[in-house]
Amino acid sequence: MVSGKPVLATRLASITGSVVVGPHLGYTFSPNVESLAAAISRGVSDGTEELERKGREARKRSLRLFTASKMADAYERLFLCISDKSYSTIQA
Repeated sequence: MVSGKPVLATRLASITGSVVVGPHLGYTFSPNVESLAAAISRGVSDGTEELERKGREARKRSLRLFTASKMADAYERLFLCISDKSYSTIQA
């Protein structure tokens, strides 16, 4: 995304929920070859101008959401959560 290219991602909740919010950023596909081929074909048929527009929007989103400080905060929250035994579902 930060490279200014449109996103091409599998349609899985963990990916589309955090990366691709809508068709204005890129293309999603089901995890199979036919769906991937169809997504690539959509990109080709959209043309250069549309691909560049989607890439610009993807870059804007990545710069807004994935700053170094935001990523560091997210990792800190993750590590704090992992270290808190009350969050663990596994009995030691």
